[in-house]
Amino acid sequence: MRNLRRLEVVDNQLTSLGVETLPATLECVDLSKNKLSAFPEVLLMCCQSLSRLNLAQNSISTVPECIQQLRKLSELTLSGNLLTELPHSIGTLKELNTLLAADNRIVSVPTSIVQLQALSTLSLANNDLVDVPLAIGTMSLRSLQLEGNRMKWLRPALLQQGTTAVLKYLKDKMPL
Repeated sequence: MRNLRRLEVVDNQLTSLGVETLPATLECVDLSKNKLSAFPEVLLMCCQSLSRLNLAQNSISTVPECIQQLRKLSELTLSGNLLTELPHSIGTLKELNTLLAADNRIVSVPTSIVQLQALSTLSLANNDLVDVPLAIGTMSLRSLQLEGNRMKWLRPALLQQGTTAVLKYLKDKMPL
């Protein structure tokens, strides 16, 4: 297991990872479709080479601020959990190009998210958002999904026009 690069434990009813250490060589971890109630912090301690992490469809309610330790993370999938917020430190993940956090209970997005210059895909659909940082409009996103939230000021007709139209609208609403 010393050279293990990929760990997939999908749809196994896991409630915890059940290990105290993992190989530092891990680059991809998929723990989706389990019953995890907490972010597996062993990943933060052992997996500095991690570039892809999928924790979708669990029961995770918080992502720790120390997620910033995963500096090489390029894809983070958190969809289908019980999250109410994303940590402010998410903005320090400079390699992150895909952040999928749809189908949660997220009520706010940290302004630090606009620091993610490599981010090309951001999915926050079907949450409880009433607002998003207008500065998201300045980001170079290829895909922005905000449908199914409580933002009455962001009309469904605009969302249907696609990412480019939404980014322009957000940018235009920014104070001069």
